[in-house]
Amino acid sequence: MHSLRERSPAKSFGRFYTPSATAKFVTELIASSTFRTVLDPACGNGIFLAEAAKRLGSVQRDEDTALTGVDLDGAACAKALSTVEEAAPSARTRIINRDFFAVTPEDTGEVEVVLGNPPFIRYQAFSKRIKERALKRAAEAGVVLSRLSNAWAPFVVYAISFLKTGGRMGLILPAELLHARYARPVLRMILEYFRRVRILTFDIPLFPLVDVLAVVLVAEDAGSRCEDFQVRRVRDSRADGQWITTAQWTGADLFTNDRANTAPRVSEYYLPPDLRSIYRRVSNSESARPVGEILSIDIGYVTGDHDYFHLTKDGVRNWRIPRKFCLRSLRNLRGIKGNIFTARDWERMRDAGTPSYLFHVPGQLRGADLKRIQPYLNEGIRRGASRRYQCRARDPWFSVRNVRFPDGFVTSMSSGFARLVVNEAGVAASNSLHIVSRQPGIDRPFFNAVAASWYSSYTMISTYLESHVLGGGLRKLEPSEAERVSVIVPPDSRTASALAALLPEVDNSLRGSNLNEASALLDELLLIDLAGLTSKEANELAAFARAHSWPRKSSESPRPSHGGS
Repeated sequence: MHSLRERSPAKSFGRFYTPSATAKFVTELIASSTFRTVLDPACGNGIFLAEAAKRLGSVQRDEDTALTGVDLDGAACAKALSTVEEAAPSARTRIINRDFFAVTPEDTGEVEVVLGNPPFIRYQAFSKRIKERALKRAAEAGVVLSRLSNAWAPFVVYAISFLKTGGRMGLILPAELLHARYARPVLRMILEYFRRVRILTFDIPLFPLVDVLAVVLVAEDAGSRCEDFQVRRVRDSRADGQWITTAQWTGADLFTNDRANTAPRVSEYYLPPDLRSIYRRVSNSESARPVGEILSIDIGYVTGDHDYFHLTKDGVRNWRIPRKFCLRSLRNLRGIKGNIFTARDWERMRDAGTPSYLFHVPGQLRGADLKRIQPYLNEGIRRGASRRYQCRARDPWFSVRNVRFPDGFVTSMSSGFARLVVNEAGVAASNSLHIVSRQPGIDRPFFNAVAASWYSSYTMISTYLESHVLGGGLRKLEPSEAERVSVIVPPDSRTASALAALLPEVDNSLRGSNLNEASALLDELLLIDLAGLTSKEANELAAFARAHSWPRKSSESPRPSHGGS
Protein backbone atom coordinates (compact mmCIF):
# COMPACT_ATOMS: atom_id res chain seq x y z
CA MET A 1 0.00 0.00 0.00
CA HIS A 2 0.88 3.72 0.15
CA SER A 3 1.56 5.07 -3.32
CA LEU A 4 0.15 8.40 -4.43
CA ARG A 5 -0.19 7.33 -8.05
CA GLU A 6 -3.97 7.18 -7.80
CA ARG A 7 -6.53 9.08 -5.82
CA SER A 8 -9.48 7.01 -4.66
CA PRO A 9 -11.87 6.70 -1.72
CA ALA A 10 -9.26 4.38 -0.21
CA LYS A 11 -6.99 7.40 0.33
CA SER A 12 -8.89 8.29 3.49
CA PHE A 13 -8.01 4.86 4.87
CA GLY A 14 -4.27 5.28 4.22
CA ARG A 15 -4.43 2.84 1.29
CA PHE A 16 -1.80 3.89 -1.20
CA TYR A 17 -0.46 0.92 -3.10
CA THR A 18 3.19 -0.07 -2.93
CA PRO A 19 5.18 0.03 -6.19
CA SER A 20 6.11 -3.46 -7.39
CA ALA A 21 9.86 -2.75 -7.19
CA THR A 22 9.55 -1.87 -3.49
CA ALA A 23 7.39 -4.92 -2.78
CA LYS A 24 9.96 -7.09 -4.58
CA PHE A 25 12.79 -5.61 -2.47
CA VAL A 26 11.02 -6.38 0.83
CA THR A 27 9.88 -9.82 -0.30
CA GLU A 28 13.38 -10.87 -1.31
CA LEU A 29 14.64 -9.89 2.14
CA ILE A 30 12.17 -12.10 3.93
CA ALA A 31 11.03 -14.98 1.69
CA SER A 32 12.93 -18.26 1.96
CA SER A 33 12.71 -21.43 -0.08
CA THR A 34 11.73 -23.36 3.04
CA PHE A 35 8.50 -21.40 3.58
CA ARG A 36 5.14 -22.27 2.08
CA THR A 37 2.53 -20.07 3.79
CA VAL A 38 2.31 -16.26 3.56
CA LEU A 39 -0.11 -13.71 5.05
CA ASP A 40 -0.53 -10.05 4.06
CA PRO A 41 -2.82 -8.48 6.70
CA ALA A 42 -3.54 -5.39 4.57
CA CYS A 43 -3.10 -6.79 1.08
CA GLY A 44 -4.50 -3.94 -1.03
CA ASN A 45 -4.03 -4.86 -4.68
CA GLY A 46 -2.08 -8.02 -3.80
CA ILE A 47 1.35 -6.88 -4.95
CA PHE A 48 3.21 -8.41 -1.96
CA LEU A 49 1.45 -11.76 -2.33
CA ALA A 50 2.21 -11.74 -6.06
CA GLU A 51 5.89 -11.04 -5.39
CA ALA A 52 5.93 -13.79 -2.74
CA ALA A 53 4.38 -16.19 -5.26
CA LYS A 54 7.06 -15.35 -7.83
CA ARG A 55 9.82 -15.73 -5.25
CA LEU A 56 8.58 -19.06 -3.91
CA GLY A 57 7.52 -20.32 -7.33
CA SER A 58 11.13 -20.16 -8.49
CA VAL A 59 12.11 -22.85 -5.96
CA GLN A 60 8.92 -24.90 -5.48
CA ARG A 61 5.66 -25.78 -7.19
CA ASP A 62 2.84 -23.23 -7.05
CA GLU A 63 0.45 -25.74 -5.55
CA ASP A 64 2.74 -26.08 -2.52
CA THR A 65 2.26 -22.36 -1.74
CA ALA A 66 -0.62 -20.98 0.36
CA LEU A 67 -1.15 -17.22 0.06
CA THR A 68 -3.65 -15.35 2.25
CA GLY A 69 -4.57 -11.69 2.04
CA VAL A 70 -6.94 -9.61 4.15
CA ASP A 71 -8.37 -6.20 3.26
CA LEU A 72 -11.40 -4.12 4.18
CA ASP A 73 -11.80 -2.75 0.63
CA GLY A 74 -13.85 -5.07 -1.60
CA ALA A 75 -12.53 -3.58 -4.84
CA ALA A 76 -8.96 -4.03 -3.63
CA CYS A 77 -9.68 -7.66 -2.73
CA ALA A 78 -10.98 -8.38 -6.24
CA LYS A 79 -7.86 -6.80 -7.73
CA ALA A 80 -5.62 -8.71 -5.33
CA LEU A 81 -7.16 -12.06 -6.30
CA SER A 82 -6.63 -11.46 -10.01
CA THR A 83 -3.07 -10.17 -9.43
CA VAL A 84 -2.04 -13.20 -7.40
CA GLU A 85 -3.76 -15.75 -9.66
CA GLU A 86 -1.94 -14.24 -12.64
CA ALA A 87 1.40 -14.57 -10.85
CA ALA A 88 0.74 -18.07 -9.46
CA PRO A 89 -2.27 -19.76 -11.10
CA SER A 90 -1.89 -23.00 -9.14
CA ALA A 91 -1.16 -21.51 -5.70
CA ARG A 92 -3.74 -21.88 -2.96
CA THR A 93 -4.85 -18.25 -2.77
CA ARG A 94 -7.41 -16.85 -0.37
CA ILE A 95 -8.38 -13.18 -0.15
CA ILE A 96 -10.57 -12.27 2.83
CA ASN A 97 -12.68 -9.11 2.48
CA ARG A 98 -12.87 -8.19 6.14
CA ASP A 99 -11.40 -5.98 8.82
CA PHE A 100 -8.13 -7.69 9.79
CA PHE A 101 -8.92 -7.33 13.47
CA ALA A 102 -12.11 -9.38 12.91
CA VAL A 103 -10.05 -12.24 11.44
CA THR A 104 -8.46 -14.85 13.73
CA PRO A 105 -5.57 -17.31 13.28
CA GLU A 106 -8.26 -20.03 13.26
CA ASP A 107 -9.66 -18.45 10.09
CA THR A 108 -6.34 -18.46 8.25
CA GLY A 109 -4.23 -21.07 9.98
CA GLU A 110 -0.78 -20.21 11.30
CA VAL A 111 1.62 -18.90 8.65
CA GLU A 112 5.36 -18.88 8.21
CA VAL A 113 5.66 -15.37 6.74
CA VAL A 114 3.80 -12.11 7.44
CA LEU A 115 4.51 -9.65 4.66
CA GLY A 116 3.18 -6.28 3.57
CA ASN A 117 2.58 -2.60 4.23
CA PRO A 118 -0.01 -1.88 6.97
CA PRO A 119 -1.98 1.37 6.60
CA PHE A 120 -0.45 4.53 8.04
CA ILE A 121 -3.64 6.05 9.49
CA ARG A 122 -3.47 8.74 12.14
CA TYR A 123 -5.63 8.10 15.17
CA GLN A 124 -8.00 10.93 14.19
CA ALA A 125 -9.00 9.09 10.97
CA PHE A 126 -9.11 5.63 12.53
CA SER A 127 -12.73 4.36 12.57
CA LYS A 128 -13.95 4.24 16.17
CA ARG A 129 -15.34 0.72 15.79
CA ILE A 130 -12.17 -0.62 14.16
CA LYS A 131 -9.96 1.28 16.60
CA GLU A 132 -11.68 -0.31 19.60
CA ARG A 133 -11.31 -3.76 18.09
CA ALA A 134 -7.67 -3.11 17.14
CA LEU A 135 -6.72 -1.92 20.63
CA LYS A 136 -8.53 -4.89 22.15
CA ARG A 137 -6.61 -7.32 19.92
CA ALA A 138 -3.32 -5.67 20.89
CA ALA A 139 -4.22 -5.86 24.59
CA GLU A 140 -5.06 -9.55 24.20
CA ALA A 141 -1.56 -10.01 22.79
CA GLY A 142 -0.12 -8.33 25.88
CA VAL A 143 0.52 -4.87 24.43
CA VAL A 144 -1.44 -1.89 25.77
CA LEU A 145 -1.37 0.83 23.12
CA SER A 146 -2.17 4.51 23.46
CA ARG A 147 -5.45 5.56 21.90
CA LEU A 148 -3.33 8.06 19.92
CA SER A 149 -1.48 5.24 18.16
CA ASN A 150 -1.25 5.15 14.38
CA ALA A 151 -3.11 2.17 12.82
CA TRP A 152 0.08 0.33 11.86
CA ALA A 153 0.92 -0.32 15.53
CA PRO A 154 -1.95 -2.74 16.34
CA PHE A 155 -1.53 -4.29 12.87
CA VAL A 156 2.03 -5.31 13.77
CA VAL A 157 1.10 -6.59 17.23
CA TYR A 158 -1.86 -8.63 16.06
CA ALA A 159 -0.12 -9.99 12.96
CA ILE A 160 2.55 -11.60 15.15
CA SER A 161 -0.11 -13.88 16.64
CA PHE A 162 -0.62 -15.48 13.19
CA LEU A 163 3.00 -16.63 12.92
CA LYS A 164 4.29 -20.14 13.50
CA THR A 165 7.31 -20.61 15.74
CA GLY A 166 10.36 -19.85 13.63
CA GLY A 167 8.41 -17.62 11.25
CA ARG A 168 9.41 -14.30 9.74
CA MET A 169 7.93 -10.84 9.31
CA GLY A 170 8.74 -8.25 6.65
CA LEU A 171 6.77 -5.00 6.87
CA ILE A 172 7.04 -1.43 5.60
CA LEU A 173 6.37 0.85 8.57
CA PRO A 174 6.69 4.56 9.35
CA ALA A 175 9.98 5.64 10.94
CA GLU A 176 7.93 6.40 14.05
CA LEU A 177 8.74 2.81 14.99
CA LEU A 178 12.18 4.06 16.02
CA HIS A 179 11.28 7.26 17.85
CA ALA A 180 7.58 7.67 18.68
CA ARG A 181 6.64 7.13 22.32
CA TYR A 182 3.45 5.27 21.40
CA ALA A 183 5.55 2.84 19.31
CA ARG A 184 7.81 1.72 22.17
CA PRO A 185 5.57 -1.14 23.38
CA VAL A 186 5.42 -2.41 19.79
CA LEU A 187 9.20 -2.37 19.50
CA ARG A 188 9.49 -4.16 22.83
CA MET A 189 7.17 -6.93 21.64
CA ILE A 190 9.13 -7.32 18.40
CA LEU A 191 12.39 -7.64 20.32
CA GLU A 192 10.90 -10.10 22.77
CA TYR A 193 9.43 -12.28 20.04
CA PHE A 194 12.04 -12.48 17.25
CA ARG A 195 15.60 -13.73 17.63
CA ARG A 196 16.99 -11.48 14.87
CA VAL A 197 15.65 -8.02 14.00
CA ARG A 198 16.79 -5.60 11.32
CA ILE A 199 15.35 -2.16 10.60
CA LEU A 200 16.36 -0.63 7.29
CA THR A 201 16.37 3.14 6.76
CA PHE A 202 16.84 4.68 3.33
CA ASP A 203 18.94 7.48 1.84
CA ILE A 204 16.49 7.59 -1.08
CA PRO A 205 12.97 7.47 0.43
CA LEU A 206 10.78 4.47 -0.35
CA PHE A 207 7.86 6.78 -1.10
CA PRO A 208 9.22 10.16 -2.32
CA LEU A 209 5.74 11.52 -3.05
CA VAL A 210 4.24 10.64 0.33
CA ASP A 211 4.77 12.89 3.34
CA VAL A 212 5.94 10.07 5.59
CA LEU A 213 9.35 8.53 6.12
CA ALA A 214 9.22 4.75 5.85
CA VAL A 215 11.49 1.99 7.14
CA VAL A 216 11.49 -1.76 6.54
CA LEU A 217 11.23 -4.16 9.46
CA VAL A 218 12.78 -7.59 8.91
CA ALA A 219 12.19 -9.89 11.89
CA GLU A 220 13.25 -13.54 11.90
CA ASP A 221 12.91 -16.70 13.99
CA ALA A 222 9.66 -16.01 15.83
CA GLY A 223 9.30 -17.41 19.32
CA SER A 224 12.64 -16.47 20.88
CA ARG A 225 13.98 -13.26 22.40
CA CYS A 226 16.16 -11.02 20.28
CA GLU A 227 19.86 -11.75 20.28
CA ASP A 228 20.84 -9.62 17.31
CA PHE A 229 19.38 -6.20 16.49
CA GLN A 230 20.62 -3.87 13.76
CA VAL A 231 19.58 -0.60 12.22
CA ARG A 232 20.94 -0.42 8.69
CA ARG A 233 21.07 2.48 6.29
CA VAL A 234 20.28 1.45 2.72
CA ARG A 235 21.22 3.77 -0.10
CA ASP A 236 18.44 2.68 -2.42
CA SER A 237 15.87 -0.12 -2.29
CA ARG A 238 16.48 -0.61 -6.01
CA ALA A 239 20.09 -1.63 -5.29
CA ASP A 240 19.71 -4.75 -3.14
CA GLY A 241 22.54 -5.36 -0.70
CA GLN A 242 24.02 -1.85 -0.62
CA TRP A 243 23.90 -0.87 3.01
CA ILE A 244 25.95 -0.21 6.09
CA THR A 245 25.10 -0.99 9.69
CA THR A 246 24.52 2.23 11.63
CA ALA A 247 23.33 0.79 14.95
CA GLN A 248 23.66 -2.61 16.53
CA TRP A 249 23.28 -4.39 19.82
CA THR A 250 23.04 -7.93 21.08
CA GLY A 251 20.90 -9.69 23.66
CA ALA A 252 23.46 -9.06 26.39
CA ASP A 253 22.55 -5.38 26.76
CA LEU A 254 19.16 -5.32 25.07
CA PHE A 255 17.12 -3.72 27.83
CA THR A 256 19.83 -2.30 30.05
CA ASN A 257 18.90 1.33 29.48
CA ASP A 258 15.13 0.95 29.58
CA ARG A 259 14.32 3.69 32.09
CA ALA A 260 10.63 4.00 31.23
CA ASN A 261 10.18 0.19 31.19
CA THR A 262 8.47 0.47 27.82
CA ALA A 263 11.21 -0.23 25.27
CA PRO A 264 14.95 0.05 24.68
CA ARG A 265 16.18 3.45 23.55
CA VAL A 266 17.06 2.58 19.98
CA SER A 267 18.69 5.94 19.35
CA GLU A 268 21.63 5.27 21.70
CA TYR A 269 22.65 2.33 19.56
CA TYR A 270 23.61 4.67 16.75
CA LEU A 271 26.71 5.21 18.89
CA PRO A 272 29.61 2.77 18.59
CA PRO A 273 29.77 0.50 21.67
CA ASP A 274 32.80 2.18 23.31
CA LEU A 275 31.37 5.64 22.75
CA ARG A 276 27.96 4.49 23.99
CA SER A 277 29.58 3.46 27.26
CA ILE A 278 31.17 6.91 27.67
CA TYR A 279 27.91 8.66 26.79
CA ARG A 280 25.95 6.58 29.31
CA ARG A 281 28.45 7.31 32.07
CA VAL A 282 27.80 11.01 31.60
CA SER A 283 24.03 10.47 31.29
CA ASN A 284 23.94 8.50 34.54
CA SER A 285 26.07 10.99 36.45
CA GLU A 286 24.64 13.52 38.86
CA SER A 287 25.73 16.31 36.50
CA ALA A 288 23.35 15.39 33.67
CA ARG A 289 19.66 16.27 33.61
CA PRO A 290 16.91 16.35 30.97
CA VAL A 291 16.51 19.95 29.88
CA GLY A 292 12.76 19.65 30.51
CA GLU A 293 13.46 19.73 34.25
CA ILE A 294 14.90 23.21 33.81
CA LEU A 295 13.14 24.65 30.77
CA SER A 296 9.70 24.40 29.22
CA ILE A 297 9.70 24.00 25.44
CA ASP A 298 6.67 24.60 23.23
CA ILE A 299 5.82 25.65 19.69
CA GLY A 300 5.76 29.31 18.75
CA TYR A 301 2.66 31.19 17.62
CA VAL A 302 0.68 29.86 14.66
CA THR A 303 -0.36 32.44 12.05
CA GLY A 304 -2.01 30.24 9.44
CA ASP A 305 -0.32 32.30 6.72
CA HIS A 306 3.25 33.38 7.46
CA ASP A 307 3.58 35.52 4.34
CA TYR A 308 0.53 37.61 5.19
CA PHE A 309 1.07 38.00 8.94
CA HIS A 310 4.81 38.74 8.77
CA LEU A 311 5.62 42.20 7.47
CA THR A 312 8.77 43.95 6.34
CA LYS A 313 9.60 47.48 7.43
CA ASP A 314 8.43 48.73 4.03
CA GLY A 315 5.24 46.70 4.30
CA VAL A 316 4.36 48.33 7.61
CA ARG A 317 4.92 51.75 6.10
CA ASN A 318 3.13 51.11 2.80
CA TRP A 319 0.03 49.71 4.45
CA ARG A 320 0.15 52.43 7.14
CA ILE A 321 -0.27 49.92 9.93
CA PRO A 322 0.02 51.47 13.43
CA ARG A 323 3.17 50.28 15.18
CA LYS A 324 1.14 49.05 18.17
CA PHE A 325 -0.15 46.29 15.86
CA CYS A 326 3.36 45.34 14.72
CA LEU A 327 5.28 43.18 17.18
CA ARG A 328 8.97 42.52 16.76
CA SER A 329 9.17 38.87 15.79
CA LEU A 330 11.44 36.13 14.51
CA ARG A 331 10.12 33.88 11.79
CA ASN A 332 13.19 31.61 11.69
CA LEU A 333 16.90 31.65 12.50
CA ARG A 334 18.09 31.53 8.91
CA GLY A 335 21.34 33.46 8.65
CA ILE A 336 21.79 33.71 12.44
CA LYS A 337 24.85 31.72 13.52
CA GLY A 338 25.31 32.72 17.16
CA ASN A 339 23.52 31.44 20.23
CA ILE A 340 22.50 34.91 21.44
CA PHE A 341 19.90 36.73 19.35
CA THR A 342 20.42 40.41 20.05
CA ALA A 343 18.44 43.56 19.29
CA ARG A 344 21.16 44.40 16.76
CA ASP A 345 20.63 41.04 15.03
CA TRP A 346 16.93 41.81 14.72
CA GLU A 347 17.62 45.30 13.38
CA ARG A 348 19.96 43.91 10.73
CA MET A 349 17.28 41.47 9.61
CA ARG A 350 14.68 44.23 9.52
CA ASP A 351 16.92 46.59 7.56
CA ALA A 352 17.80 43.84 5.08
CA GLY A 353 14.12 43.56 4.16
CA THR A 354 13.39 40.39 6.13
CA PRO A 355 9.77 40.19 7.39
CA SER A 356 10.47 41.00 11.05
CA TYR A 357 7.12 42.26 12.31
CA LEU A 358 4.12 40.20 13.31
CA PHE A 359 0.77 41.72 12.36
CA HIS A 360 -0.92 41.30 15.76
CA VAL A 361 -4.40 42.64 16.40
CA PRO A 362 -6.50 42.06 19.54
CA GLY A 363 -9.69 40.18 18.79
CA GLN A 364 -11.89 42.78 20.49
CA LEU A 365 -10.57 45.72 18.40
CA ARG A 366 -13.27 48.20 17.38
CA GLY A 367 -13.71 51.74 16.09
CA ALA A 368 -11.06 53.97 14.52
CA ASP A 369 -8.18 51.55 15.04
CA LEU A 370 -10.03 48.80 13.20
CA LYS A 371 -10.82 51.24 10.39
CA ARG A 372 -7.12 52.13 10.03
CA ILE A 373 -6.11 48.51 9.41
CA GLN A 374 -9.15 47.66 7.27
CA PRO A 375 -7.22 47.99 3.97
CA TYR A 376 -4.74 45.35 5.10
CA LEU A 377 -7.54 43.11 6.37
CA ASN A 378 -9.16 43.41 2.94
CA GLU A 379 -5.83 42.41 1.43
CA GLY A 380 -5.86 39.28 3.60
CA ILE A 381 -9.32 38.42 2.31
CA ARG A 382 -8.19 39.03 -1.27
CA ARG A 383 -5.14 36.79 -0.82
CA GLY A 384 -7.25 34.04 0.71
CA ALA A 385 -5.52 34.22 4.09
CA SER A 386 -8.89 34.44 5.86
CA ARG A 387 -9.90 31.11 4.32
CA ARG A 388 -6.86 29.17 5.50
CA TYR A 389 -7.56 26.49 8.08
CA GLN A 390 -5.87 28.06 11.12
CA CYS A 391 -7.37 31.45 10.31
CA ARG A 392 -10.90 30.09 9.80
CA ALA A 393 -10.66 28.48 13.23
CA ARG A 394 -10.12 31.89 14.89
CA ASP A 395 -12.68 34.55 15.68
CA PRO A 396 -11.80 36.99 14.29
CA TRP A 397 -9.64 35.29 11.68
CA PHE A 398 -6.90 37.93 11.83
CA SER A 399 -6.19 37.78 15.58
CA VAL A 400 -3.12 35.54 16.10
CA ARG A 401 -3.19 33.81 19.48
CA ASN A 402 -0.65 32.61 22.03
CA VAL A 403 2.00 35.18 21.17
CA ARG A 404 4.73 35.08 23.79
CA PHE A 405 8.17 36.59 24.31
CA PRO A 406 10.26 33.61 25.43
CA ASP A 407 13.63 33.34 27.09
CA GLY A 408 15.01 31.56 24.06
CA PHE A 409 14.39 29.43 20.99
CA VAL A 410 15.26 25.92 19.84
CA THR A 411 15.42 25.10 16.16
CA SER A 412 12.85 22.47 15.28
CA MET A 413 14.29 21.30 11.97
CA SER A 414 17.79 21.46 10.57
CA SER A 415 20.41 19.63 8.56
CA GLY A 416 22.82 19.84 11.49
CA PHE A 417 22.30 19.84 15.23
CA ALA A 418 19.39 21.54 17.00
CA ARG A 419 20.41 24.93 18.38
CA LEU A 420 19.32 26.71 21.55
CA VAL A 421 19.47 30.50 21.18
CA VAL A 422 19.01 33.08 23.95
CA ASN A 423 16.34 35.69 23.14
CA GLU A 424 18.23 38.78 24.27
CA ALA A 425 16.25 40.87 21.77
CA GLY A 426 12.97 40.04 23.51
CA VAL A 427 11.09 39.16 20.31
CA ALA A 428 8.19 36.78 19.70
CA ALA A 429 8.77 33.65 17.60
CA SER A 430 6.68 31.75 15.06
CA ASN A 431 6.04 28.02 15.08
CA SER A 432 8.99 27.55 12.72
CA LEU A 433 10.88 27.58 16.02
CA HIS A 434 10.25 26.12 19.45
CA ILE A 435 10.04 28.66 22.25
CA VAL A 436 11.93 28.17 25.49
CA SER A 437 10.78 29.40 28.91
CA ARG A 438 12.42 29.01 32.31
CA GLN A 439 10.76 26.67 34.78
CA PRO A 440 9.73 28.26 38.12
CA GLY A 441 12.76 28.92 40.30
CA ILE A 442 15.24 29.07 37.41
CA ASP A 443 16.86 32.51 37.29
CA ARG A 444 18.39 34.21 34.27
CA PRO A 445 22.07 33.46 35.12
CA PHE A 446 21.29 29.76 35.51
CA PHE A 447 19.39 29.81 32.22
CA ASN A 448 22.42 31.38 30.53
CA ALA A 449 24.59 28.63 31.99
CA VAL A 450 22.29 25.96 30.55
CA ALA A 451 22.20 27.78 27.19
CA ALA A 452 25.99 27.57 27.08
CA SER A 453 26.00 23.93 28.21
CA TRP A 454 23.78 23.05 25.24
CA TYR A 455 26.83 23.38 22.97
CA SER A 456 28.96 20.81 24.75
CA SER A 457 29.84 17.74 22.69
CA TYR A 458 27.74 15.61 25.03
CA THR A 459 24.55 17.65 24.54
CA MET A 460 25.09 17.98 20.79
CA ILE A 461 25.13 14.17 20.66
CA SER A 462 22.00 14.12 22.82
CA THR A 463 20.13 16.37 20.36
CA TYR A 464 21.20 13.99 17.58
CA LEU A 465 19.88 10.98 19.49
CA GLU A 466 16.60 12.59 20.56
CA SER A 467 15.72 14.01 17.12
CA HIS A 468 14.42 11.92 14.25
CA VAL A 469 15.23 11.83 10.56
CA LEU A 470 12.87 13.40 8.04
CA GLY A 471 14.86 12.52 4.95
CA GLY A 472 17.01 14.59 2.64
CA GLY A 473 19.49 15.11 5.47
CA LEU A 474 16.96 16.95 7.68
CA ARG A 475 16.36 16.11 11.32
CA LYS A 476 13.28 17.11 13.33
CA LEU A 477 13.17 17.79 17.07
CA GLU A 478 9.67 17.95 18.54
CA PRO A 479 9.09 19.91 21.79
CA SER A 480 8.77 16.69 23.80
CA GLU A 481 11.99 15.38 22.23
CA ALA A 482 13.75 18.67 22.96
CA GLU A 483 12.77 18.42 26.63
CA ARG A 484 14.43 14.98 26.75
CA VAL A 485 17.77 16.40 25.55
CA SER A 486 20.32 15.94 28.30
CA VAL A 487 22.48 18.84 29.51
CA ILE A 488 25.26 19.00 32.05
CA VAL A 489 24.16 21.44 34.73
CA PRO A 490 26.34 23.38 37.17
CA PRO A 491 26.20 21.93 40.70
CA ASP A 492 26.68 25.26 42.48
CA SER A 493 26.48 29.02 41.93
CA ARG A 494 30.22 29.38 41.37
CA THR A 495 30.22 26.86 38.53
CA ALA A 496 26.99 28.35 37.16
CA SER A 497 28.62 31.77 37.02
CA ALA A 498 31.71 30.37 35.30
CA LEU A 499 29.55 28.59 32.75
CA ALA A 500 27.30 31.61 32.13
CA ALA A 501 30.43 33.70 31.61
CA LEU A 502 31.37 31.42 28.69
CA LEU A 503 28.10 32.20 26.87
CA PRO A 504 29.44 35.29 24.99
CA GLU A 505 32.60 33.39 24.02
CA VAL A 506 30.51 30.53 22.68
CA ASP A 507 28.40 33.04 20.76
CA ASN A 508 31.50 34.63 19.20
CA SER A 509 32.86 31.23 18.14
CA LEU A 510 29.56 30.22 16.58
CA ARG A 511 29.26 33.52 14.72
CA GLY A 512 32.67 32.75 13.28
CA SER A 513 31.42 29.30 12.20
CA ASN A 514 33.85 27.72 14.63
CA LEU A 515 31.73 25.08 16.34
CA ASN A 516 34.78 23.09 17.39
CA GLU A 517 36.15 26.06 19.32
CA ALA A 518 32.79 26.64 21.00
CA SER A 519 32.41 23.05 22.17
CA ALA A 520 36.05 22.81 23.25
CA LEU A 521 35.49 25.76 25.61
CA LEU A 522 32.70 23.84 27.29
CA ASP A 523 33.99 20.28 27.19
CA GLU A 524 36.93 20.97 29.47
CA LEU A 525 34.67 22.40 32.18
CA LEU A 526 31.67 20.11 31.72
CA LEU A 527 33.00 16.76 30.53
CA ILE A 528 36.37 16.65 32.25
CA ASP A 529 35.96 18.75 35.40
CA LEU A 530 32.30 17.99 36.19
CA ALA A 531 31.52 14.64 34.55
CA GLY A 532 34.95 13.17 35.28
CA LEU A 533 35.90 12.01 31.78
CA THR A 534 39.50 11.76 30.68
CA SER A 535 40.72 14.04 27.91
CA LYS A 536 40.76 11.06 25.55
CA GLU A 537 37.13 10.19 26.34
CA ALA A 538 36.02 13.81 25.94
CA ASN A 539 37.81 13.95 22.59
CA GLU A 540 35.96 10.81 21.44
CA LEU A 541 32.62 12.44 22.21
CA ALA A 542 33.76 15.61 20.45
CA ALA A 543 34.81 13.71 17.33
CA PHE A 544 31.40 12.03 17.03
CA ALA A 545 29.61 15.34 17.68
CA ARG A 546 31.63 17.08 14.97
CA ALA A 547 30.87 14.30 12.49
CA HIS A 548 27.12 14.28 13.08
CA SER A 549 26.10 17.70 14.40
CA TRP A 550 27.13 20.07 11.63
CA PRO A 551 25.66 20.11 8.10
CA ARG A 552 27.78 18.15 5.65
CA LYS A 553 28.49 19.18 2.12
CA SER A 554 26.95 16.74 -0.33
CA SER A 555 30.38 15.41 -1.26
CA GLU A 556 31.01 14.50 2.37
CA SER A 557 27.93 12.29 2.74
CA PRO A 558 29.03 8.79 3.74
CA ARG A 559 28.28 6.20 1.10
CA PRO A 560 27.08 2.72 2.04
CA SER A 561 29.26 -0.28 1.53
CA HIS A 562 28.17 -3.63 0.14
CA GLY A 563 27.10 -6.08 2.77
CA GLY A 564 25.00 -9.17 3.16
CA SER A 565 21.72 -9.56 4.97
